[in-house]
Formats: sequence, structure tokens, C-alpha cells
Amino acid sequence: PAVRHGALEHALAAIDLAVALDAPIVVLHASREPIEPGERSRRMDWARESLARIVARCAETQRRGAVELLPRSCLGNTVDDLFRLADGFDPAELGFCLDTNHLMNRPETLGDVVRALGNRLATLHISDYDGVDEKHWLPGRGVIDWPGFMQALDDIAYDGPFNFECAMDGETPEARLRSLEAAFDRLTTPTP
Repeated sequence: PAVRHGALEHALAAIDLAVALDAPIVVLHASREPIEPGERSRRMDWARESLARIVARCAETQRRGAVELLPRSCLGNTVDDLFRLADGFDPAELGFCLDTNHLMNRPETLGDVVRALGNRLATLHISDYDGVDEKHWLPGRGVIDWPGFMQALDDIAYDGPFNFECAMDGETPEARLRSLEAAFDRLTTPTP
């Protein structure tokens, strides 16, 4: 309970910071790990209780919360888990953040995940990985089918942020920025 209370206070403070920075979306983690199977139901209830307070603060401040798809044993590690967490909350106040690194050994399901999240997909954490564990590589270095991912985003008419959450190539800030721009161009330039 003490850890949960501390996490809730941090989330509420993050919303206040989002107001100060004029950021429209606050990304939230529903849990930390590991979570044992016998604990999962109780932890889900606790997370939903915390989300109720967070969503209320988001509504008061005209912000949107976005529960992140997390890896391994975390709450929110599947589409079904995300929808259980968000059940009963207004989609305009609570959506989802899709981290493309968090599907672990299921990279081929990324397009299906995008389509399942649909209009609740509020923001993205974009990076590539090896299909086993998080690597946060620039797109194109790992196993993700980026044209398929972009098509899935088109299919749901996604128009939200493209947040890159990855290490960038280059020794200088300028070189790292060029590597990020090149990755974005590869994602957004249609292939023949």
C-alpha cells in the first residue's frame, strides 16, 4: 500500500507538470513487476482504484491519461488487460500508450494490437527490438514490420504523437537528431 500510495502521488504530480508544460497526454504505468499470478486480480483492483483518482485529475486539468502496454508480468501486458484497466472510464479521459518494444516474443502481433486498441490509442513509444526483450533501438534495426505497423495506424486513422523512445546513433547531438529524422522519414515515406 505504501508503494502504491507513493506511485499515485507521483502520477498526480506528473499531471500537474503536464499542465505546466502544456502537455496534453500523461503516460501511466499500471504496475511494476514481478507480479505473481495469485496477486494479479488484487493488483488489478488496486490499479483501477488509483486510475480513478488519476483520471479525475486528468479530467479536471483537461489532460488525457494513457495506460502504457507493459511487458512481461506487468498489469497491462496484453490488449485484454488494458481494456480491463480502462473499463468504465471515458475514452476521452483515458486511452492507451503503445510501446512497440513491449510485445516481447510476439512482434508479429503489432498490427493486430494497433487495430484492437483502435480509437483508444492516444500515443506511441516507438523503437525496435530483437523479438525477445526490450532494446529500444531505432526503427529498422530489429524485428518489427514497420510498413505493417504504419498500415495498421492508417487503418485506425491514428493522428496522435509519434514519440521515439530509443537510443539514437551519432556522437553529437546534431548527428543523433539526423539519425532520428532519418528513422522518422523511413516510417512516414510510403514504400513503392
